[in-house]
Formats: sequence, C-alpha cells, structure tokens
Amino acid sequence: MWWQNNGGPVETWSVSDVARDFANAWPVTTADIDGDGRLEIVSGASGGTEVSWWRLADFVATGTLESSLLQIPGSMVELTVGLDAAISADTDVKLAIRIGASPDELGAWVPIEPDQPLPVMTRGPAYFQYRVELSTDDPEVAPVLRNIGFEWSSELPSRRGGSVRVRP
Repeated sequence: MWWQNNGGPVETWSVSDVARDFANAWPVTTADIDGDGRLEIVSGASGGTEVSWWRLADFVATGTLESSLLQIPGSMVELTVGLDAAISADTDVKLAIRIGASPDELGAWVPIEPDQPLPVMTRGPAYFQYRVELSTDDPEVAPVLRNIGFEWSSELPSRRGGSVRVRP
C-alpha cells in the first residue's frame, strides 16, 4: 500500500494499492528510476531476492509547460525560437507564443516552428509568453526539452534587438 498525505491535516491521507502479491517489502523508497520526471516506488523483499518498482501515476500522453510573462524592452518585427530537444519516434514537441503590448492584452496563441522567423509587429515594450507541448504515443519514451531560446529583431534594420535563453 502507498499512503500519501494530501497536504492537509494528518487525517487526509489517500491510499493506493500498489501490489497485492509482494510480501514483506523492505526497504521501500521513491525515486525517478526511468528519468521521466515522475517518482516511482522501489522496494526489495525481506527474506527474498526480488527487487521491484512501480509507477505512481497513470500514463499521460501530452503535457504542457507554460512560461511566465517575458518583457522585450523595445519594438519587435521578427521573433525566432531555438530549441534543443531530443525528439524520438512516437514523440513530439510543439511550440506556441502569444504577444501583446501589456500583460493584460496578450493575443491568441500562435504556433511557431523552431529556427523559422515569425513576423510580429510591436511598437515599444512588448510582452510575450511561450507554451511547449510535449507528447508521446509510447509510455516508455518521452521527448526531452533541454533548452529553449528566443531572438528578436527591432524595427530599425541596422539595430539587432536581443536574445534570451530560458531553461524550461
């Protein structure tokens, strides 16, 4: 059995049945065994030679990461995103951004392809937010997002705007 405190008083524990046929579990610990960012339960069996591990969560095919608001100090005419990710068969990473003149006036989410400049027109400071959707068809494989970076150009052709690197 796995007992988990729901973040409230002691009386609010939830119980999950992990395995009915694994007697005398000892020692028991949690760790991210398969590197998927989720904890698994790992245990040996007292008086035996068996070691087992169990996933704590159900398979989720799609996950989304959404950034906080980022501010560009000047005008923009073009935005490019760079992506460092491991995308294997049956996995995908999709990117979208939204831009506005103020945090309360962000536009709709617009898909953006890595290394493909996206025309944008802002005068003065601009705000933008990015969203990354990670998906897989295989519960044993997931895409890995290592780094995401943005470069933009200003309205003035002779002046380069700037860039920012963001760790997801």
